[in-house]
Amino acid sequence: MSAAVQPQQQQQRELPEVPVTGKRQSPIDISTNNVVNERTKRSVLQDGSKPLYIDYNPLNGVQMTLQNTGHGWQLSIPDEHAKNCEITGGTLGSDRYRLLQIHAHWGRDSKTGSEHTVNGRTFPCELHLVHWNSTKYSDPKQAQTQSKDGLAVIGVFVDIGSEPHPVFTIIDNLVPTIPYKGDKTSVQDEHLDLNQLVPDRHSPNYWFYLGSLTTPPYNESVLWHLMKTPITACENQIAEFRKLYEKESSNDSNHLVHENYRDIQDLHGRPILDIESN
Repeated sequence: MSAAVQPQQQQQRELPEVPVTGKRQSPIDISTNNVVNERTKRSVLQDGSKPLYIDYNPLNGVQMTLQNTGHGWQLSIPDEHAKNCEITGGTLGSDRYRLLQIHAHWGRDSKTGSEHTVNGRTFPCELHLVHWNSTKYSDPKQAQTQSKDGLAVIGVFVDIGSEPHPVFTIIDNLVPTIPYKGDKTSVQDEHLDLNQLVPDRHSPNYWFYLGSLTTPPYNESVLWHLMKTPITACENQIAEFRKLYEKESSNDSNHLVHENYRDIQDLHGRPILDIESN
């Protein structure tokens, strides 16, 4: 099933309104007619000679935490093991960004769900692999709140396919154990390979722009890398995410996490870089 063309996404009810005055808010629509051209791109990249390098070492036997945050599920990686899961190069220059957590955004059905859109097209789901700048900052909190380049997020669109995604299978099996906000459980699976979440990771093609967190407090500290190629998962795998509740204790279907994406934000003239690694 291909991504659907949808009207402007409606404000999600799960996220509280907070005053936001900055001009590098996320998510945005990627208009491929307005991306930065090759010549300009070379002058913007910190290190054009080195492509973005993404390689997550195996986490066999590593105990991670899957939590219901009230916005959805979040998989957190212990820092002592995340040191082996870093990204660098390309738009990041020589700084190293360490994997902190992974979460997802989805809609009430598979017609909507992704936070970012491409020429107005939405996807059923969008993954965010969140990294913090361990070269410049001492901890994730400092990177998020006191910087403009503290976080780097790999955004991956998820489309509907005929085969189940192996990582989603692991998450789905644990969703029933974290139904309410604040619930958490341990994840320790020898088959969990985070590299399966990133398409074409050895020569990634992506869009890059300066943005923000998409949940409160919306800090403008994120270097966004949106992979052009989506991964696929089964319809029922994404449907399992919709069984999570946004409250600490509620069986009211009105409190299910059905639309945990944010509105498209104004670009305010920011350049979007079109990065081709091959």
